[in-house]
Amino acid sequence: AKMDMSAGYAPVGDTVFYRPATAEDLPRLIEIEAASYPADEAASPEGLKFRLENAGDVFLVAEQSGAIVGYVCGTRSDSDRLSHESMAKHDKDGALLCIHSVVVEESHRRKGVGTRLLKSYVNYVKGANLGIKAMALICKHTLKV
Repeated sequence: AKMDMSAGYAPVGDTVFYRPATAEDLPRLIEIEAASYPADEAASPEGLKFRLENAGDVFLVAEQSGAIVGYVCGTRSDSDRLSHESMAKHDKDGALLCIHSVVVEESHRRKGVGTRLLKSYVNYVKGANLGIKAMALICKHTLKV
């Protein structure tokens, strides 16, 4: 009897990959940010561009079938704790990574993409040996885990 080898496996085209963000990604990142946060909380296009250009080593995207479906980004701080002040600037040699956004496109939410993205991000940052000693994230208490 022939065994069905496809059970439990996703086709390669549906696999989510994680990679560093590039300048070419910026329009899509802006689109996802604007669709994911209220206007008073979303990063401005200029803010995302700043993070990409100045803290690109800590900016990761989730891509599926050639399309970006999410991202996580942050900036570094020389502060020892996360605050609005520590998140307002980027200290390129800061030991604290302030995570600004963990964003997944609406059609891909509640499928584990964000959890896997954040886990991949932590491993990516640790493996890059950037001198980061701690990572911190502010999120709403209403987020479901």
